Amino acid sequence: MRSSPARLFRRASIVLFLFAVLGCGPDTGGFDYVPVSGIITMDGQPLHDVKVGFIPSGSDFKVGLPSFGWTDESGHYTVKTFKGIEGAVVGSHRVSVSTLILDSNTKVVLREESIPTRYNTRSELTFDVPSDGTTTANFDLESSKRKR
Repeated sequence: MRSSPARLFRRASIVLFLFAVLGCGPDTGGFDYVPVSGIITMDGQPLHDVKVGFIPSGSDFKVGLPSFGWTDESGHYTVKTFKGIEGAVVGSHRVSVSTLILDSNTKVVLREESIPTRYNTRSELTFDVPSDGTTTANFDLESSKRKR
């Protein structure tokens, strides 16, 4: 029994629709990305409008893409990659927290860094992203003014 041209067209349309829907997600490069969020504080107080970066341990992009987010007024953040992939790649990361903002074209400083370098350019912060993600990637930073 042969299918009519209309029936073949409908089947082809359904198949093309499924390919389009399933193929529309961002390319993860074969890495597993999971939801990551938390709260950033300094000396116990929430940090507002700071950039949080999760940089996978390893060399090049053979370990996955870095993920970034910005804190809200309560210090809460959620990360995603520059490609728009929600979350961070599973595994070990160096974490960076920074207030520095540069003009993307001129590299002129628009906002100075106010967080100690041990949390950004020379970050001592690390975090292991678990395979099921986390909502508790929290960091309480200490200002350089605070005595240890």
